[in-house]
Amino acid sequence: MSGASQLHALFTVPKYRRALALSIGLLAMNQLTAINTVMYYGATIMEKAGFSESSAVWLSAGCNLAQALGVCYCVSQMDKVGRRDLALRSSKLVTIALVLLSTSFIADPPLPWLTMPLVMFYLLSFGSGLSGVPWAINSEVFPLAVRGVGSGMAIMVSWLCNFLVSLTFLDLCRVMTTSGAFALFASVGVVGTCAIQTSMPETMGMTLEQIELVLSRPLLGCWGRPLSEHGDGVSERPPSSSLEEEDTGRLLAGDSTPQDRGAKAWASSALRGGNFPVKLAD
Repeated sequence: MSGASQLHALFTVPKYRRALALSIGLLAMNQLTAINTVMYYGATIMEKAGFSESSAVWLSAGCNLAQALGVCYCVSQMDKVGRRDLALRSSKLVTIALVLLSTSFIADPPLPWLTMPLVMFYLLSFGSGLSGVPWAINSEVFPLAVRGVGSGMAIMVSWLCNFLVSLTFLDLCRVMTTSGAFALFASVGVVGTCAIQTSMPETMGMTLEQIELVLSRPLLGCWGRPLSEHGDGVSERPPSSSLEEEDTGRLLAGDSTPQDRGAKAWASSALRGGNFPVKLAD
């Protein structure tokens, strides 16, 4: 499938569109909850909290160790706890940390020894889930037929969000105050947490075909939903929307790359009405 065909399929085939929305949403939240603002402007934030310039630089560097610890936890639990639970827990803690940071900057004079632990709590919370889960999801949810363009588009949005946040942070602090800027980031955390709670499926232990089946259904309320109506983890038939059948038909007709050969048998069985050859991994 050519690049133009992949791009067209991403916006016209529902399961591809859902994969794109899921990946973009998580990667955008990764940036819009202020992680690179804290990384880029950590010393400035510490100065605004009341630390001296020299102390602010060292404290900012030290706080980054908290994120490293969080990332280590995320890596160790990714295939034990699951992507969804890690992301949901992390997003809740990040939102709480941002609200508390916003509150700490209201005080006059500033409370430096309150701000520093809150920054460390924020970085630890972010590292424990939102640091790695969006990138893991981006590598998992796109079928092989559209993986290159889909993953690339999601990463492009991530960097655009990074550019937007890093460009506007100091202006936001001037216009809205530092407290207001962190409150704005906290509001993004609230929206993102609600989206993860209602629309993020769990992909741990699933094959590409199983993930594709999950994305063939609406994402809203997908969490906790079994792959079959009987709850046994096996689906008898895939969804039968015209767009899905048209896309599968193109796959069977040979409009695919050599990497799609394994999916052809899956699609053929599905269209014949046989048992759908997908079973959840142990």
